[in-house]
Amino acid sequence: MSKTRILFLVIITLVIAALGWVTYESGHDELIIYYVIGFALLVILEIVRVIVQKKTK
Repeated sequence: MSKTRILFLVIITLVIAALGWVTYESGHDELIIYYVIGFALLVILEIVRVIVQKKTK
């Protein structure tokens, strides 16, 4: 995986974590599940991208 892709994933992870923290601190605990689902979807899509990329090589 390229350094640019890793940097992108780290930044997106930090953004999702920050949004979750701000949401939690503002008292809207029920909204955190959407950030967790979004992060899980990001991880799943990245795994699928890597698998597809290996199969096409």
